Amino acid sequence: PHCHIGALVFQSQSGECVGSGILISQDLVLTAAHNAFNKHYGEYSDFRFFPGQTGALTTSYEVEQVFVPK
Repeated sequence: PHCHIGALVFQSQSGECVGSGILISQDLVLTAAHNAFNKHYGEYSDFRFFPGQTGALTTSYEVEQVFVPK
């Protein structure tokens, strides 16, 4: 029931960026590391996830915590 691909919107030093993620449990989004961290600029901020959306992004969920393994 918790497998929605969606848009992951976040802030970088150059402005708003959009990547993709997948909802793998009720409250856990999996995404590629480059959507959460850049080795030159560090971690991105202000993440929002838009599950199962195509076209205009309307319903988002705030991302409370980002985990980047070493």
